[in-house]
Amino acid sequence: MIAARNVRNNIKERVLKEAIPVSIIYEQEVSDSSINPTTIAILPTCQELAPTATKIRAKILPLLPKSCLFDIPDEFKVTLDGKRFLLMDETITRRERILLFSSDQQLDMLFSSSIIYMDGTFSKSPPHFKQIYIIRAVLFDICLPCVFCLLTNKKSVTYRHIFTELKEMARERQKGFAPQLVMSDFETGVLPVIKSEFPSAQHHACFFHFTQAIFRQIQHTGHQRDYLLNDDFRNLCRKLMALALMPRELITVGFKEVQAAADQLDGIEMDNILTYFENNWIDDTDLWNVMTFTIEMYFLFVLFLLPIRIHGIPVSTILDTDIGTAYDDQVALTYMLSRQDLFDLKLIICSTSNTTARAQIVAKTLSIFKRFDIPIAIGRYINDSNHVYEYRWAEDYSLEKFNNDGGVILLDGEQALFNEMKKASAENIYHYIQIGPATSLGHVLQKQPSLSLYIRVFAMAGSLYNGYENSSTPSKEYNVEYDIQSAQTMFSSDWIHFSLAPLDCTNFMQFYGLLWQKFLSYRNTSRIVDMIIESYTIWYNDGGKKISSTLPYTPQWGTPEMHDVLAVYLSGIYPSMSPTISKLLPLFVTNDGYTRENQTISKQINSCLKYEKSDPYVATTQIGYDVLGSIAQKDLRTKDGCHRFSVCAQSLVVLSIIMSLYAYYYQ
Repeated sequence: MIAARNVRNNIKERVLKEAIPVSIIYEQEVSDSSINPTTIAILPTCQELAPTATKIRAKILPLLPKSCLFDIPDEFKVTLDGKRFLLMDETITRRERILLFSSDQQLDMLFSSSIIYMDGTFSKSPPHFKQIYIIRAVLFDICLPCVFCLLTNKKSVTYRHIFTELKEMARERQKGFAPQLVMSDFETGVLPVIKSEFPSAQHHACFFHFTQAIFRQIQHTGHQRDYLLNDDFRNLCRKLMALALMPRELITVGFKEVQAAADQLDGIEMDNILTYFENNWIDDTDLWNVMTFTIEMYFLFVLFLLPIRIHGIPVSTILDTDIGTAYDDQVALTYMLSRQDLFDLKLIICSTSNTTARAQIVAKTLSIFKRFDIPIAIGRYINDSNHVYEYRWAEDYSLEKFNNDGGVILLDGEQALFNEMKKASAENIYHYIQIGPATSLGHVLQKQPSLSLYIRVFAMAGSLYNGYENSSTPSKEYNVEYDIQSAQTMFSSDWIHFSLAPLDCTNFMQFYGLLWQKFLSYRNTSRIVDMIIESYTIWYNDGGKKISSTLPYTPQWGTPEMHDVLAVYLSGIYPSMSPTISKLLPLFVTNDGYTRENQTISKQINSCLKYEKSDPYVATTQIGYDVLGSIAQKDLRTKDGCHRFSVCAQSLVVLSIIMSLYAYYYQ
């Protein structure tokens, strides 16, 4: 009772002092507290505390505005040290307003930079505003946010007004605002303004937005299914996107080659996409061609866009799993099936122990998603002591039933894996997600080592500096120790990229508290959530509860450690590693199953070592909202009254502005 009262008091104190959402304060306090599940059970939920928190916060914060016309309190016009932050506040009409925020230091950086990036986000703008527009500068190869604009529209006259004001501010500071390179998206309102306001600057629109525009046209013309399922059609669409990477003089030739190849497509009409491309892109190649960009410039802009998750172009992916023993494999697979925009699953191979039982669990999961297009490969049966605790959930759905429903079972799993890995090429890079012992993979690579050359691998494996339950001594991690020789083969192979999720980070991958209760609230609303709860409960009752975790868990209060989910998550957000902090390390597997560094090894593995947050559970909660939110929203039986399962994890600077102005809105 005392611990629960302390948590409540801490929440109330922070609500008065901090302008961050009450839900985040609640989650942090529950996570930070060393209280047991019984105490958590008697705590009020965040929803129950919200009315009290609102009354407390109303004493220090303004009411939520009903239009874009509102008074900004003086304390929100300055930085924490009392210096000016609100640059401009101009009302054009009753429904149009421009707010510009920047500090003097940020303005000096902007006016000193020869390179500026500009882009707007619409989904995170507060009520009564259309977008948050951010202008960034590059100094010392670092992309820095300098000006934040809250805009009620996306008209050319508004962008022109912003640039005119900034030029005037530059003159007042005896500086100039004349960048040599401007990068933006393809927003029609801003393109002509950049050309007229910065006539001597080189202007490029970004490659990411270019590819997204083409993919939206694919969706608009009803070809999304063709893109997902037809390799020839998808390759031609990707060749259209890749024209931006060709020398300008070869773009027309390349486009004609795509046109000729499109005529040979069997049963798919591509003329509408090609006509769109010819009408909208061919005549202005200078804007979108990035052939002359340096690697540094390209990746700076990619990093600028990383807070905006890149969706729409799934990557050919192989999943290697020992599903059924620990429960994290089931959540990892369900997340992948819920995110077809990220993962184009080509093959699922079940490895180690009773691989037929594991395949049956995969088969039932795929049947619930109606994904009979994904083949299941059965790896070698190994007679060991491992239990498949989840099997009872799937025993009513046989592999024969899966076959009869249209699915494909490949009995020679390693041959099937060999055949699929052979399809990876420079034009079609695969992702290989290893979330079990590398037995199947090791056997295949020992026969044909070159199969790794066009594949990025994302593996849950190893223990570098911390062991199980976050001990200070590294452990023999299970996936490595089970088949040391295969793990050694995986670590030493020539992958084009290797991301490692070791125990050092995965120990903290437990979803519980408010996050888990939010997920449970989708029961009887989503078939997929019902599937997770049912299979998790059976797994738990049939022996899964014996598997140790850093924090206690039950189906009512949270999950066991989701080690494998981190590897899948890293594949989905590649090339980002956030919210983990990673380092390239020369790793190898010892003959007794440890994962060690050896400075004489040239191969570097991108290894997650810790999290960006001082409290790792805050970071893993961020991942949890993405993973569980994607699952919960995949198959809502009803949309009425449903609200998005998400938290705002984008630019902290932008969010601080919005939260200061609209604290109530973000509760």
